Formats: sequence, C-alpha cells, structure tokens
Amino acid sequence: MRYQTLDQNEIRLITLLPTDQPDEVVRCRIEHFILDDLYHTDNYKKCLAAGAVEPDIRPRWIEWSRQQRNQFPEDDWVDIGPMVDDATKHLPEPRYKWGGYLALSYTWGGTAVMREIIANDRPVQVTDNLEKGLRVLRDKQYIRDGWKLWIDALCINQQDIIERASQVKQMRKIYSAAWTPIIWLGPAADDSEAAIELIKTISTIDSTRGAVARLTASLKQNPKAFGEGRWRALHQFIVRRYWRRAWILQEASLGRSDMPLLCGEQTISWLDVHRTFWLLNMSDEIINVYIANEVEEAGLVFNIEIWNSMANRESVRVMSLSRNVIATDPRDKIYGLLALMENELTRRIVPDYSAPVSDIYIDFAKLTIEATNSLELLRHTSSYGTQTLPSWVPDWTTEHMLSSLTLSNTLHATSGTSRASLSYLSGGRIAVTGFKVDAFDGLGCLWREVPSGRGWPADTIVQSIQSRNPYRNDVGVREAIWRTMVADRDIYVEPLKEDYASLLATPVIFEAGSSLSESDPLKDIATSNILDWGAKFLQGNADFRVCGKRLVEYLPKSLDSVRGQIDPVVLRDALVARDRINVRRRMVTTGRGFIGMALEGVRTDDVIVVLLGCSMPMVLRPVENSLQTEYKVVGECYIHGIMGGEAMKWIEDGQCTMQEFRIC
Repeated sequence: MRYQTLDQNEIRLITLLPTDQPDEVVRCRIEHFILDDLYHTDNYKKCLAAGAVEPDIRPRWIEWSRQQRNQFPEDDWVDIGPMVDDATKHLPEPRYKWGGYLALSYTWGGTAVMREIIANDRPVQVTDNLEKGLRVLRDKQYIRDGWKLWIDALCINQQDIIERASQVKQMRKIYSAAWTPIIWLGPAADDSEAAIELIKTISTIDSTRGAVARLTASLKQNPKAFGEGRWRALHQFIVRRYWRRAWILQEASLGRSDMPLLCGEQTISWLDVHRTFWLLNMSDEIINVYIANEVEEAGLVFNIEIWNSMANRESVRVMSLSRNVIATDPRDKIYGLLALMENELTRRIVPDYSAPVSDIYIDFAKLTIEATNSLELLRHTSSYGTQTLPSWVPDWTTEHMLSSLTLSNTLHATSGTSRASLSYLSGGRIAVTGFKVDAFDGLGCLWREVPSGRGWPADTIVQSIQSRNPYRNDVGVREAIWRTMVADRDIYVEPLKEDYASLLATPVIFEAGSSLSESDPLKDIATSNILDWGAKFLQGNADFRVCGKRLVEYLPKSLDSVRGQIDPVVLRDALVARDRINVRRRMVTTGRGFIGMALEGVRTDDVIVVLLGCSMPMVLRPVENSLQTEYKVVGECYIHGIMGGEAMKWIEDGQCTMQEFRIC
C-alpha cells in the first residue's frame, strides 16, 4: 500500500465496493477527505445556525446510569425513549459535502492468519478478523448507500510513526466527526446468538433495586430460568478479546448510546449491553455464582475481571481501568485513551512511539500531577508493578490491579482543599509535602485458601496492642466498623447516605439461614453466597481487637435483637459494596485507635501520611540503608475518622508537623 502524506485536517476514509458475489474478494477505495467546517453541507450549516442540531448524541453509558438512579423515583420504571436496534437504522443526511462516515471499532486479532483485500486496485494484507468484518459490512444497506468507514489499520500508515502519533492525537476529532462507531466483535461463535438473545432479554428487565433482588431470588429457585447454557454463552461473549482492547474505552465512550455491535450477522445496541452489565453487577451474586458455576461446569475458565464496570472520564481513573485491557504496544495504555482525558492533559501529551515505555509512563505521571495540581495519581500505584519504575509512577501494564477505594467523582477530603506541593529530585525521586498521622497497630485477617475452600483464617491476624477509642463509645466503634467495611461509600461508590449497620448482623443471619421459613423476608439473602462471604469476613476477624475489645463483642448476639432493623434490599447493596472494598485488603487498626482498610501487603513498620493534594491517606514504607530518609509508596488506605480533613486540624494544634517526604 502506497500512502500519500496527510495534510492538516485530512483523514483517509474507506469506501467498500458492493458485490453480488458473496465469495468475491473484498474491494475498496481509500481516499483523502478534509474534516473542516468549510465542508459542511448547507443544510447542516442552517441547523448549526438555528441551534437545531441533534442534542448530545454521545452520552456515555455511565452518565445514563447515574441519571437513572438520581433523577427518578426509586421504584419507577425508567423510560429513556424508544429503542432501536442500532444507530445505523436512521442515518441522517451526511453533514459534509463529500458525505459521511462511520468509525470501525474492532480487534486486530493475531497476524498468524492474514487475508488479502484489494484497496485502490492493489492487493493489501489485513488480519483475518478485519477481513471477515469487511465482508459483513459491505452487505449492509448504509454502506451500499455510500457511507464511508474509518479503520485505523488501513486509514493510518502504520509504518510511519510520525503520522501514527499525529493521528492518535486526533482520535477525539475523528470519532466525534463520525456519525457513530460501529463495533465488530467478530464472527458468530460459542453460542453468540444465544448470548445476544439473553442480553436483549435482560436489558428489558426493571433495574430498580427491588427488582434486582427479586431477579436474584428467582434465579436461586431456577438458575436455568433464561435457558440452558445461556449464562455460559453470555460469559464467552463477554470474554472475547475485543472487550479487553485498550482502545475500546475511548472508542465506546465517544459513541452513541445506541451504537451498533455486530457479531456475525446479528446486531445489538451498545445500550442493551450496558444495561445488562449494570444490572448483573448490581446483583453480584448472579455473576459470581450462577454464571461462574455454569462456566466452570462446562470446563471453561471463569473471568471475573471483565465484568467490572468500565466507564469514568477522569484521566487517572480511566487509566486505572486500562490495566485490565490488552494493548499490543504498552504505549497505547496511554495514547489509546487521549480522547477521554481532560483537554489540558491531552494538549500536553505528544505521542512518541519511539520513546521507551518507562519514560512515557514517568512523563505521563509528571504531566498528570502538574495538570491537576494533585497527587491523586499516587493512589494508583501498586507493589505488583515493575521494579524499573519509581514507586510513585503507576505501572499501567500491571493487570488484575484492584480498583481504587473511591473510584468515583465524589472523593474523600483527607487533605482538605490543599494542592500538591512537589519537587523533582535526581534519580527519578520526588519530594512531596505532608505529615505523618499514624502507624499500623494491628492487621486483620487475610483472604486465604483454607481446608474448606477459601476464607479468612484467624491465624493471619497481627493482633492490636493499643486500646484507645477515638470514637468515644461502643456505639461509635460499631458505626466505624461498618462504615470502614465499605469505605463509607454505597454500592454506586457515592457518599453513603443509607444505614449499612446490618452488615454487622451477617454472622447471626447466616447462622439462622437454614432454619428460616421460605416466607421469611430474610430467607433469600440469608442463604446467599454474598452474605456467606460477608459473614466469614467478620467471623475470621472475630478475635481482632478494636479499641480494646474483640470485634465480635460489637456484633449483635442474635437475629431477633436486630431483625426489625434489617432491610434485605439495603443489606444486599451493602454486601456488594463490602465485597468490592475487601478485594486484596484487610481491616487494620492504628496507634491512635482508628480502624481502617488497607492493602493486604501493609506492615506495622509502614507509616500513614496525609499528603497535600491527595484525597486519601497514603501508606509509605521507609527504605532501608538510604543515606537520607526515603520512602516507597505502598498504596492508599481508608482510616475512619480522618477522611473529611479532620487530621488537618492536628497541624494547627501542634499534634503533627508538616515535613518533606522523599519518595523513590
């Protein structure tokens, strides 16, 4: 393929040539077009002038879910308008004089099998997956009507790293100028037809909290209610390589809510897929029990990682989501998400595919800190990452990284409204300003393999020594315990407004579970796996000393004593929130008597600090044998009682002193 240089505002687009012979080789034209307002059609210019352009046609699906739960009564069905199969059913008049185009979102696939197509009368090699997608697309009516395609593998000269970097920088513009992305998931396979039918069915189910609880209860009675093998088919549909592409976070977020997904000859709406993801994650048990069981019964590997929600526009959070997606080039963990980042950060990043990956990650960390005036980035570091990066620089190639404690738009405020104070030192080190607030006193039990399966064995506890109580009395300690179990955030990772105290009753609910009558409102939740896990977490920590007493002493002694205070729907939400927080974390106590949640790898010689410009307390580890006192970042933690900036007052009254922490 011979490429001509792209001028400013130019892109290449593909016109698929129709044929009546299904087996004929795919033929297309690749031509240059200009994305400029000067090339808008007269009708589109009139629409712009009249303010009659269609409203925001690219709502991100996370925004839709927030609107659903914030703007409508809890038990009302949310009608978001008439559903269509996909965004290509009613394509508008093209907005450019030369026509309109759609952007293809797909996975390249392996290069072991290549196929030949004809582009501009020349043979070109493309991957097998792309060739199959082009065959399906050329038969679509909108393609026959003249709509063009933007496809990265063909529309960017992949051998020209300068052009490649330049076009990556233009991704937001390219996808915004397209009517919509079209997702090509690949040929039909693994009962994908059944998976798509299941998605269409689930997406119509009322997604209010009460309805989700009823759905879970009905599946408990009949796990095959939606048909034999449907959960397995859905799992295989979701674990397709496409869903783990680094670029999907960008491409899908810039698309329409009714963006079409093509799988074989079938089409489904992106909104249907999102609704299904969202509803199943609301239950948690459907994924972890019914889907997992059916997948494992078929001898397949169950993958929980792919089910995690994947939309948030704030740059560092988007990057944290990118850990579990695949990028052929690790540089695309950053470059593939530029269109989702804040404009200021996007403006500063200049893609350079010739630079070492470590340099790119370090530069991204510096730019993020400078652009945000905060140290939120440090919350995404991990001891699981490479040792070649400084500890304050996140390694975005590390997979299976746990999600942040508060991955939402509503942060805690441990350092108040302060801004980061930072300087760069030699050897990749930084100096940041903050103060030491505490140290770990006791470490709760860890999730481990036990003879009966997996659980929280008590012998992993490092017992607390101190008996201080900063929460005034036992009532305050009880509240601190259950709020800590969910990091004071609800199932939506928003500030907790409901009473999740019923979490403390999970052991007595679990013990009574088998004896409860079928008509008992607590029966379904009492015999669920999600409650089993929550109960075992507290049972494993039963002897862990909190404010001078064993944790079990703060728990209800019987179900009858608290039955009237338990709402099964609220409890299910609380258990799902707890399950998210407890992944790779353990309960902790501090020298001042506070209770919290920290990474499972923390040690009693670590220090807990508040850094200016960081919303969460950070755990630092002194570096042995350093000439000057230096630290490595261990990670964030939750310490109940200082999350609203209370510790900042300790500076004013002399309990703590600001200092400089050198981090390597």
